[in-house]
Amino acid sequence: MTGPVSDFVHTSLPHAGLRHGDGWHHISSSQPIAVCLLNREGTLLDLNPSALQLFSCTARQAFARKLSDFINDWPRHVQALRAAVDQGQRYYAATAQLRVGGRPMPVVLEGVGIQHNQQILMTIRCLCDSGGVDVLQTVDHGVVMHDAEGHLVYINQAALCILNHPPEGLQWRDGLYSQAWRYVDEQGAPLPLEETPTMQALRTGSVKQGIMGLYREEDQYFRWLKVMAIPLTYVPGGAHEQVLTLLDDVTRQRRDESMFNRLQALSAMGAWECSNNYCHMTEGALRILGLEAQPTSLQDFLACFSPVNAARLGLAVQQALSERSSFSVELSLPGVPLRWLRVRGEPDHLDPLSSRISGTLEDISREKRTQAYLHQKSRTDTLTGLLNRDAILLKLKNCLESDAPDIAVLYIDLDRFKLINDALGHDVGDRVLQEAARRLRQATPEGGRCARMGGDEFLMLCPEHEHQTPAFVAERILGLMSLPFQIGHTSLNVCASIGIARAPQDGKDASTLIQNADAAMYECKRRVGNSWQFYSQDLARRQREKLQFDILLRRAMDENELRLFYQPQVDLRTGHLVGAEALMRWHSKVLGMVPPKAFIEHAENCGEIIRIGSWALREACLQVQRWREMGLTTVPISVNVSYRQFLTEDLAFVVADALRSADLDSKALELEFTERVLIEDDPLTARTVARLRELGITLSIDDFGEGYSALNYLRRLPVQKLKLSREFLQGVPGDRSDVVICQAVASITQNLGLGLIAEGVETPAQRQLLLDIGVSHAQGYLFAPPLVPDAFAQWLARPDRWGQMQL
Repeated sequence: MTGPVSDFVHTSLPHAGLRHGDGWHHISSSQPIAVCLLNREGTLLDLNPSALQLFSCTARQAFARKLSDFINDWPRHVQALRAAVDQGQRYYAATAQLRVGGRPMPVVLEGVGIQHNQQILMTIRCLCDSGGVDVLQTVDHGVVMHDAEGHLVYINQAALCILNHPPEGLQWRDGLYSQAWRYVDEQGAPLPLEETPTMQALRTGSVKQGIMGLYREEDQYFRWLKVMAIPLTYVPGGAHEQVLTLLDDVTRQRRDESMFNRLQALSAMGAWECSNNYCHMTEGALRILGLEAQPTSLQDFLACFSPVNAARLGLAVQQALSERSSFSVELSLPGVPLRWLRVRGEPDHLDPLSSRISGTLEDISREKRTQAYLHQKSRTDTLTGLLNRDAILLKLKNCLESDAPDIAVLYIDLDRFKLINDALGHDVGDRVLQEAARRLRQATPEGGRCARMGGDEFLMLCPEHEHQTPAFVAERILGLMSLPFQIGHTSLNVCASIGIARAPQDGKDASTLIQNADAAMYECKRRVGNSWQFYSQDLARRQREKLQFDILLRRAMDENELRLFYQPQVDLRTGHLVGAEALMRWHSKVLGMVPPKAFIEHAENCGEIIRIGSWALREACLQVQRWREMGLTTVPISVNVSYRQFLTEDLAFVVADALRSADLDSKALELEFTERVLIEDDPLTARTVARLRELGITLSIDDFGEGYSALNYLRRLPVQKLKLSREFLQGVPGDRSDVVICQAVASITQNLGLGLIAEGVETPAQRQLLLDIGVSHAQGYLFAPPLVPDAFAQWLARPDRWGQMQL
């Protein structure tokens, strides 16, 4: 008990050396609680004003009377009070037998010996007076009050602590008798709610006390309680209106009793207590450890574990004893299946010199299995069962930090997977990935690990040794991947490209190694696919050059290094100017003049072509506007558009905006694109072509017949022109095959009603052949090279002159 009552009883008066009358009235009269001075037989020697008020009598009436005249059950307290006083301890008790106004009232008694234990100083506090709440919150014994229906009406802080429940979390309607609790009697048998002391006191009207156990399954919380339930009646002869329940936590005292074992069996727990030459365990602890007989010492307890775990537990016990602190360790038990225990313990805090230590055992095997499952899930790719990215990165990091970091990283990408996934659906794609993962497991060398990095990319760690080199593993992977993938009734061919980086020469950290293996894989994929390649310094140099090229290309437009040149297109029959093709040129401040094929292809690969292509459309339209402002009559300008621009949503918008910004109609602009636009066969392409036709834009296929067979698509997409590739004119008229191809293309366009322009005309003989097969429009160095805008303006000034120079 703590607070003002205890301070007065246990501190102020006993150490003041007061005798009866020596300042007694001066000190006790100022106390708000009832204070009595009595001899060892319980005779009242003096009372303070608060006590007189509580007993409803005068000092003369009270003097020399027995305390039993006011407290009916006082005789049952006398022996325990004397024993406590003789041992120098304070006595604390609760009783419901104080007679005030003809009705019993619950009070708390607290007494200590003074004057060499020949006198006793006693405080008496009524729990139901106007100031009772304050007192109840200061005592360290639980106080709970229920109404006649068993509903909770009051609970003090000590009771909340005993029940391990914060005030805001308590179910106030049920209180101590919440559905969350299970009850057992003193023998450990299940105890019905109506048989608990509180409910019995309500039912019978008499004080009920005893031992009961409370178990809360939610958090496996268990306590043994010493309970006294006191029915309260405020009207003489009336019904019992409330019941006051006093709680004391006696779990520690009953730890080694059999009924505690029965409760612990519900939660796979047990208790133990050991010293150097003594050990005792509950039935639950024996069952968990698989023991039939009690161990006789701490060493017998430690012998249940492996030497390593026994040493860990022994060290924890010794530290707890030396530091007087608690411990908790998790240990495995030998045997199959593997079992895990959580062992907790703490020394006897009441005796600082004692070697006795006690605690609990808890079987946490299920918890450990759950943790292992969650750990495995957190590091495993759900689809394939391989390690995931985070797990393989940790493995690689640990390998590199080891004493022998010679390891190779294989970065693996499935060729043609995107095509399969898009064509056959994600279900088939997932099954392909699962089968690929199975084959990669087969190929993983001893000591190696494999993971899915995401999509169709995998990473394999391969320890380097002479019998299983990275090259050998890569060849094994390619061999397994080359076998057909049988997915349902469909047989699929899936290959792989593999890049290899080795530590430490290709990188000393995980990020660098993976980056370099990835670079080698992409170089392999770019060249041929279905092969493997080591990362090398030459590859690194090419990668650096590529990176520099990327940077310079992205800066080119911002620094005005890009220009459009215009190559005239003429009528072969009259020599008149009929159009022009806008050709992009890049004069880099660092690289000088860069060939168009080099930077256009690179721009397509890195995606910069979208920005460059949009600029070319706007610049061509603005240049036509400038020529018109000079009073020149313009011709249609043809601008090349990349297949990547067709795969965006806004190509038609960009074209329309370019025309609108230059105040041009659609006849001023034509678009050229390669057959790849047709071969990609993306639904978005068809929609974009339709929107361009709605704008009135003329569409032309550039380099027709070069590398693809797109005849089928000519029937499906509304193109108006074809451009005969310069590749087929190079052998004309001497190469019969080239002549036949030119004739075939001319025949196709004539039969389909399409226009045809020949590119790369450089000799009069080529011009004559084109006329002979019915091709009337052409461009090439025979007429003019690509011209800067000012030079092309001279062609616009005399559109009927320039071509005639070559007729």
